[in-house]
Amino acid sequence: VSSIGAVKFEFLICNRWGELIFESEDKDFQWDGKYKGETVPLGVYVYQIYIEDIREEHHQKRGHIVVLQ
Repeated sequence: VSSIGAVKFEFLICNRWGELIFESEDKDFQWDGKYKGETVPLGVYVYQIYIEDIREEHHQKRGHIVVLQ
């Protein structure tokens, strides 16, 4: 995820039921594939990114993460 020029940043990961399983405001975040200390089940997870840039413009991106083990 590129956060160049971001002054505010939020990254969220949800499971298929919409439950939030990870969030970070750190532009250099790393997710270890765990939720509440346990490795998440194999599957597809949804991510959302919210960014405010240096021009005070707001951007939102969504996508999928596939967890394979």
